Amino acid sequence: MIHASWSLARLKWALLRAAVKGSAQQRIQIGLSLVLCIIFGLSAFGVLSTLGQRSASADQILVVLLPATVIAMGLLSSAAGVESTIDARHLAAEPLTRSQLGTGLLVSAVVGPPTLLALLAGAGIAVGWSGSSPSGLLILFLAILGWLLTLLLFSRTMANAVGAWSSGRFRQVAQALATISALSVWFIVQVLSRQRASWTSQRWAELAEIAKWTPPGQLGLAGTSSAEPAQAVVHLLLGLSWLPLLLWLNMISTERLALSSPRPGSGGRKMRTGFQGLRSGVYAALPHGAVGAIAARTIRTKFRTPRQAVNTITALAIGAGIFVVGPLLDGEIGDPRTVMLGGLLFFAVLFDGNNSFGVDGPALWMEIQAGADARVLARAKALSSIVVMAVPALVLPVGLAAMSGGWKWLPAAWILAVGSLMGAAGVSVGSAALAPVAVPDS
Repeated sequence: MIHASWSLARLKWALLRAAVKGSAQQRIQIGLSLVLCIIFGLSAFGVLSTLGQRSASADQILVVLLPATVIAMGLLSSAAGVESTIDARHLAAEPLTRSQLGTGLLVSAVVGPPTLLALLAGAGIAVGWSGSSPSGLLILFLAILGWLLTLLLFSRTMANAVGAWSSGRFRQVAQALATISALSVWFIVQVLSRQRASWTSQRWAELAEIAKWTPPGQLGLAGTSSAEPAQAVVHLLLGLSWLPLLLWLNMISTERLALSSPRPGSGGRKMRTGFQGLRSGVYAALPHGAVGAIAARTIRTKFRTPRQAVNTITALAIGAGIFVVGPLLDGEIGDPRTVMLGGLLFFAVLFDGNNSFGVDGPALWMEIQAGADARVLARAKALSSIVVMAVPALVLPVGLAAMSGGWKWLPAAWILAVGSLMGAAGVSVGSAALAPVAVPDS
């Protein structure tokens, strides 16, 4: 098991080094990831160390923080999907047992920039909540280590489970779970950012009373009970008690993922198409020829492949909802000219199509073999982005007009939406052509 873990960790390190030495796009990706992890890690270190030393609710904050971060990482991992550097499905034919494969992939997951962020956050907790006694420091260190292991196991288990389901008969469930996970994180951030004044000591205490019943919450209690070593040890053991269960679930989910089909959709599918065949409904409005055919295939892929469906729905929800959720949470829209913002869907289009070639896989190869050149592919991708985002671009200004009474600004908002869609579609296709990144489907 140790040899397999070491080998997979070395493989992950070699792949990262090869990516750095590869194309400029890969160097930019890894460099940007490293810089962002360091920036966020240092920010977390500063915030946590300051809260732990100066906040009157420091103990309650730690008890709430540990389970909250575990849940957030699980949701983000479910939405992001399996790791693309080392996909477990590519190792299914290797002579590895379940424990060797699961442990090896866990160890390899530690190799990368996100580990720096986690370690810096853990260091911030250590500085902020450190006690004076050696036993208290030891218990706090073990609590932080248990929290980091919980983050790793819980996030990887969630990603593996959703990835395995997404290629089986439960792929619709997996698709819904991944989408809900992505939107839940965004919605929670929106709610919390607008209620900063309500985070009083009483509210932290109420949340801590709930969070302490979770294993990560028990780890938080262990870290804050350094003055009573016996009680802290009990909390520590309770917080670590579910790690064997998480490890077992991770082994099972990793094996299921490794044995699942990398590309779903091999089974039959029944569709009611009427007399128009596969070009029924909205597809009938697409132009005939290669551009229309590729655009139709791209739109279908967006909503039938779990990873792309999550990406598209998230882009729609965040890109369009950013102008609606905020005013709804605030209770009103003051300026009628806010209707104009409904036409600004740059982010939604860019988020949806910035890697449209990288996610195509064999479909792109077949279209090229069928004679599609770069101009046809670019026009088809731009057309598919415009078609997908056209309905939100028309409906969102209407909703904002109903909320604000700014109906006279509606025509201008639609004109702005046309320019927004066409401009952002062109930029997203250019970005996708210059930096395609092949990713797993789940």
